[in-house]
Amino acid sequence: MYRRWIETRDGQHYQEYAKARNKAARECRKAKIRLEKTVAEQAKRNPKSFWSYVKAKTSTRSGIGDLKRDDGTIASTDKEKAQVLNDFFQSVFTEEPDGELPKAPQFTFNSPLTNIDFKTEDIRKLLTKLKSGKAAGPDDIPTILLTETAEALALPIIIIFRKSLDEGRVPTTTKANRILGVIRRSFDHLTDHTFVQLYKALVRPILEYGHSVWQPVLETLQQDIEDVQRRATKLIGHLKDKPYPERLSILKLPSLEHRRRRGDMIDLFKYVTGIYDASRPIFELAPNSNTRGHSKKLIKKRSRLAVRSNFFSERVVSGWSLPESVVSAPSVNAFKNRLDAHWTTHPAIYNPECYN
Repeated sequence: MYRRWIETRDGQHYQEYAKARNKAARECRKAKIRLEKTVAEQAKRNPKSFWSYVKAKTSTRSGIGDLKRDDGTIASTDKEKAQVLNDFFQSVFTEEPDGELPKAPQFTFNSPLTNIDFKTEDIRKLLTKLKSGKAAGPDDIPTILLTETAEALALPIIIIFRKSLDEGRVPTTTKANRILGVIRRSFDHLTDHTFVQLYKALVRPILEYGHSVWQPVLETLQQDIEDVQRRATKLIGHLKDKPYPERLSILKLPSLEHRRRRGDMIDLFKYVTGIYDASRPIFELAPNSNTRGHSKKLIKKRSRLAVRSNFFSERVVSGWSLPESVVSAPSVNAFKNRLDAHWTTHPAIYNPECYN
C-alpha cells in the first residue's frame, strides 16, 4: 500500500495505507502490552524470564571479540578464545615452591580501632588514580566518570561511608532502587497491574527481607525505606501527581510500615501457637482472669533500655491486642485473613506514620 501511494500520490491510496499502518501499530502495541503483562506475572516464580526480557531490551551487548594468537592466527569460536585466555593466564601465574606454606606474621596492637577517619583529599586522590580504561563495577558507573568528577564526589562518598559506619550497616535500598531503574527503562507500557506484579516480585522482597531482625526504629530510617516505594509508585504516569497515600490506595499496596507491623503479628502467632519450634523468644502467657483480653494474652515485661524495648520479643507484645476471633485462628492463612479484615480501617495501611 505504501509503494502504491508513493507511485500514484492518490488520496484514496494514502487513506488505505494510513488505515493499515495505524491498525498494525495498534496490534503491535497490544502485543507488547500482553508480553510485558506475561513477564510481570511470571517474575515471581520465574525471574529468569524478567531478566531475559530486560537483556533483550538493552542496546549494548557485552562479549569477547576475536583474539589474536602469538603465531598471528585468529581465535573466533568460544572454545578457541577460552584456550587463548587460559594459556595467557597460565603464563603469568607465579609458581609456588613445594613444601609447607610460610607462617603469617603475628601482629599486636595497643588499642582497639574505634574510629576510621576519612579525608576528602584522600578520597579524591583514590578516585583520580583509577584507570579510565577499566570496566564499570557492580554499580554500572563508568570509571572515567569517577575520575572526571572526583572533586565533586569526594564529599558525598565520605558522608555515605560515615553513615554506614555509624549505623553499622550498608544502605539496604541501593539494590531495590537499581531494580526500579531497570523496570523503568525496560517497560514501555507500565500499567497498574504490571507494575504491582513486578514490584511485589522483585523490589518489595528486598526491602522486607529479615525485617523482624533489623526493624528500623528511627523515623529517618523508616522514611529511607518507605521512600523507595514512594518513588516506585510514581513510575505510573497517571498517578505521579497524586499524593502518596492516594497512590497506595489506588494500587492496593499497603505501606511498608504497615507490612512490617503485620509481619510481626504473623511471626508472633507462629511462636505462640508452636509453629516456630526452634530458638524461640520467651513469651509468657498472662494468667486467666476477668480482665480484658483474649486467651493468648501475653505479659509485657519491663525494659530498662530503649534498645531492649525494640527487640522483637518486646515490641510485638503491645500490638498483640487483637480480638479473640483473630488470635484463635486455626491456621496461619486464616490468621492473615482475619488480621487483614480487622485492620481494614487502620490508618497506617496507606498513610505511614513516619511521614506524619
